[in-house]
Amino acid sequence: MKRFTDYHSLGAKDVVLLVEELHKRGYQQLRFFGYVSPNGLAYRVHIAHRDAMSENGYELQGTAIWYSAVGNDCCGVSVDTLADEFLQEFGEHPDLLKAKAVDPEYVKWFGRVVELARKDVFLYPYEEYSVSSIYKGYLDTIGGEHSIHLSFPPTPPRPFTGSPAAHVWVESASRVAKRLHQGQVDKAGVPYFEGHLSTVAAQGRDWRERVAGYLHDSTEDTNCSLDDLLRLLEEGAGAQLPYWDRVEIELALRLLDHHSAENRETYIQGISVSKVATAVKLHDLTHNMDLSRIPSPSPRDYERLERYKREFAFLSDYLYSPAYLD
Repeated sequence: MKRFTDYHSLGAKDVVLLVEELHKRGYQQLRFFGYVSPNGLAYRVHIAHRDAMSENGYELQGTAIWYSAVGNDCCGVSVDTLADEFLQEFGEHPDLLKAKAVDPEYVKWFGRVVELARKDVFLYPYEEYSVSSIYKGYLDTIGGEHSIHLSFPPTPPRPFTGSPAAHVWVESASRVAKRLHQGQVDKAGVPYFEGHLSTVAAQGRDWRERVAGYLHDSTEDTNCSLDDLLRLLEEGAGAQLPYWDRVEIELALRLLDHHSAENRETYIQGISVSKVATAVKLHDLTHNMDLSRIPSPSPRDYERLERYKREFAFLSDYLYSPAYLD
C-alpha cells in the first residue's frame, strides 16, 4: 500500500509521531511543518529536509519530501508501520537520504511538539483575523484549554549576511546603552554599563545576543521606548536591521523587560519562547549570581540567589546554539 503517495487518511498526530520515529531511526535532519488550512477543516503537513526551511527554521520555503492535508483522527496504524511504509516509498529520495544525519538540538525541540500532539495540541502559526504568531516571533498552538507559545526550532549557525558587518551593530548597541544608562550603578556600586551590561554582552555567542545583551535593560530602566531604542540602534549603525533579525531582537528586548509580564514566573516563562532572550537572560543571571562582586551580601541577596538558581535551571532547558557565526 502506498499510503503516502495515494493519500490514504492520516491524522495530524500520526504525522508528528512519524517524524519522531524517523528521528529515532537516524533521520534527524527531517523537519516538520504544519498549519491549519484557511477553511479550518484540515491540518496541512509537510515533511522536508532542513535545507528546505526558511530562516526561522519552521516555515517551508523549498520543496517537501511529502505533503498532505490530514484530519484529526489517527489512522489506526502503528507508528512503526508508518515509518516502514514511509521509508519504503521515499527511501531513495535525495532529501531523505541527506536527512540521515545527527541534529540533537532539533530533536530535543521537536520532543515538545510530540508532547503536545499526544494531548491533541498542534502548532498553529497562522491566524485568519489577527497578526499571525509567526510574525510575532513564536509559534502558537491550537487545541487544549489554553494557547501555548513555542519558540522557533533551533537552526544551524550561518554566516552573517546583513549589511553593515555584524560588529557595527554590536558597537552601535554599546554606544546606545552607554548613553542611556549613564549615571546608573549596579548593586556593587559599579557603573551599570561597565559593571553589568558589558559583562552580559561579552558572553553573547553571536552578534544578536551581544546587541540584546547591551540593550536588555534599556526599556526597563530608562525612559526609552522599544521603538525608539531600535531607531537609535539603526541610526548608530547607519542602516536598517535585516527583517528577521529585527523581529528576533525586538521580541527578545520586549520579553526581557519585566514590565511586560504580570509576575516574575510569567516573565521567565515568556523569555523561553525567544532563543536570543533566553541566552541573554542566562548571561544576566550568571552575572547576578556572582555575589563575590558585592562587598557585603545581605540576606536579601542570598534570597535572590536561590531564585536566580531556579530560573537559570528552567531556562537552561531552552538554550539553543546561536543563529549566526561572526
